[in-house]
Amino acid sequence: MKRGSLFFGFLTAAAGCLFMGMTVMADGDRFAGSSTYRDENGNICVDFDEVQVYLPSDWSGKCQMSPSGDEVAFYQTKSRKLYTEELGFPNGGWLFSLAYSDELDFLDLPSYSVLGNADGGTYYIVYPTDVQGYVENSEAMSEYCSMNEDIPWIETNICLANEDESIDFFTDSEYILPLSSTSYLTEDDISDMDADDLQMAINEIYARHNRKFVLPEVQSYFNSRSWYDGFIEAEDFDVSVMNAYEGANISLLADRLNKVKANPQIITVPESDTKDCYGMIIEAGDGYFRVRQEDGSVIQFWYEYADLDDMGIAANQLKTGAITSLIYDAESYQALEILIF
Repeated sequence: MKRGSLFFGFLTAAAGCLFMGMTVMADGDRFAGSSTYRDENGNICVDFDEVQVYLPSDWSGKCQMSPSGDEVAFYQTKSRKLYTEELGFPNGGWLFSLAYSDELDFLDLPSYSVLGNADGGTYYIVYPTDVQGYVENSEAMSEYCSMNEDIPWIETNICLANEDESIDFFTDSEYILPLSSTSYLTEDDISDMDADDLQMAINEIYARHNRKFVLPEVQSYFNSRSWYDGFIEAEDFDVSVMNAYEGANISLLADRLNKVKANPQIITVPESDTKDCYGMIIEAGDGYFRVRQEDGSVIQFWYEYADLDDMGIAANQLKTGAITSLIYDAESYQALEILIF
């Protein structure tokens, strides 16, 4: 399942019903049938039998669901309507999608989060990698951003009725870091790894996306892994296939690798006055930009144009919808290093 087919394949002919303020569009398969009710806290529960999705109470009347096969997309109604009416584009306002797969084809998607295993397959969430709110309407955009901030809470409160914990595609002993493509690693996760292990863990993330390697010993190692299917030449590999977890984890591993190489006896990384951030730029202005992180929090950063030149990027790259990874001064919030994906 590729990103393009996932994003553009949700909407079929509009013909829905209104229930608890949630508009359900079209007919699907796995997610075609659902019941909706409120829990004791007033939150909206959409029950797909095997999966229950809880939405904040104030989403009532603001959200549409579009089931299609093994996916159901959730849209902000206001932005979707404006995109349709003004631009003839029916898929605007996308917030996230709940999906199911009995294979691992979703590993190619740029931004997803695994929920768990049930019914012989895997349930996961897919996120947009750019802004989907209607930017020309401030009211619609403000509401979209507010709803987007609720998504981490929604993910936490999705329940699988018959979760099968005996199935785990992501803790196979053949992996160096089994969770490097589905969750954020921490310093503690890699504190005992030497330089060779760190480098191979970085290579493993690339190998998950079928990349081949120049060094024979590295290629031989991954050829021995049952999950590996390398067919993309190193010079042809496109890093945009990486999801948010993988991008952040590569940065963490590379930083740790540089420190270990500089000091082979290093055990712990000393605290510093810098921090890192990964997320989507939601606003950019003269000398500043704002980033929404994966947890929904927003941070505003500052920069000097001369510093951007030293970093090898242009100010016009700091635009709304761009994905960025950066290091900043924890006291002044001045951006020190910026990468744009």
